[in-house]
Amino acid sequence: MKENVIISLADANYFELLNELVDSIKRFKESKNTAICIMDAGLTDEQKSILSPKVDEIKLADWDIEVPNFKIRGREWLKSPMSLKTFYNERKCYYIFGRCKLL
Repeated sequence: MKENVIISLADANYFELLNELVDSIKRFKESKNTAICIMDAGLTDEQKSILSPKVDEIKLADWDIEVPNFKIRGREWLKSPMSLKTFYNERKCYYIFGRCKLL
């Protein structure tokens, strides 16, 4: 198991940005020692099949908190920073929004 984990989340609408983020991480040799894990908040099967060879894990986002629907209004990604335990397991986790990329 890799000691460090980079976690990101996206739904189908943000797939292109997430895919670009993953590619930007993989450019660095340090990525070989870092797990890349994706929380699926509504990706299509085709999108997951594109990501699967590039990342260590893709898991359905498992929200461990209750947030009223009137605050979320269908924007499940708002809960994402609170759900890092999906991949935690005594490792250092770094959450990067899918809209970012490493330069």
